[in-house]
Amino acid sequence: LLLELESKHELRPEEQLQLAAALDARGEWEAAHERYRKHLQKYSDSLAGRHAYCTALLKHAAEHLELLDVVAEQLIELLRLEPRSWRTRAMEARLLAARDKPAEAAALVKSVVDARLAVKDEARIRMLLEQENAVELLLALSRTNAAREQKDLIAVLTDAARKIRRGQLDEA
Repeated sequence: LLLELESKHELRPEEQLQLAAALDARGEWEAAHERYRKHLQKYSDSLAGRHAYCTALLKHAAEHLELLDVVAEQLIELLRLEPRSWRTRAMEARLLAARDKPAEAAALVKSVVDARLAVKDEARIRMLLEQENAVELLLALSRTNAAREQKDLIAVLTDAARKIRRGQLDEA
């Protein structure tokens, strides 16, 4: 179905990534690789696309070590787009581990975790919003039932902050 939609130029950006992942899962890495590259040429600020591409590249890097250089190039862009994001730092740690630098990878993960644990309460939410791409967070939130029911993302965020103050972190 995705290939048919692609032939008609009717794929949404997230479907392009789904197609690339499906092709990769079927063992068609070259076709998947080309889809990822085309997606990023068209949507250069696509965080989801860069992360998916890096994950796929790392999967194939054991057989093709030169792909680690491509991951490093993508990581430069990810660090530019979301410099304090946990998922970008995690990708950086995965690259370090793939380059046989496990001590550096572990140190990087530990520093990010320690920084997150040191911040408490509402300051933690602020830090998370700064570390993660707030636009993607709001888009994800807008797709939740809470946002659909209330239609006001500010109301949803305010309610979450109230729950955090009451210690209801899981609910928030």
